[in-house]
Amino acid sequence: MELHVTSPEGVGKNRFAEVEASSKHTSENTKLPKICWERLQRFTESFHDTTSDSDREKIEIIVGIDEGDKVFDSKAARETIKHMLPCTVRFVSIHPKMFGKVCRIWSHLGRQAKHDFIVLLGDDVELLDKG
Repeated sequence: MELHVTSPEGVGKNRFAEVEASSKHTSENTKLPKICWERLQRFTESFHDTTSDSDREKIEIIVGIDEGDKVFDSKAARETIKHMLPCTVRFVSIHPKMFGKVCRIWSHLGRQAKHDFIVLLGDDVELLDKG
């Protein structure tokens, strides 16, 4: 998507404002807890199925959780997620000022990585290819 500025008032405007607004964390757009856990379960199963034990020893997964998230922002949820993912797992809080700012969130998560190769994945992704 390109930004086409035709007037001075268009300078500096967020060209992704509509996407940002639609992705903000609100009680209206929070999925049912069962659906959230099912999506994460499908991802973790696909992760396990497409990686080897030796791969998983070298992988670190950084999980971003919105502050106040009714499904994932709890000690119990974090323990469940750690149990689901057979590798090193670190959690990063997503502060309310970042809600809806997808690119900033992913940048924030990427900066937390300690490895050289980074892949950003949502919880709705299913990995298909082994290795």
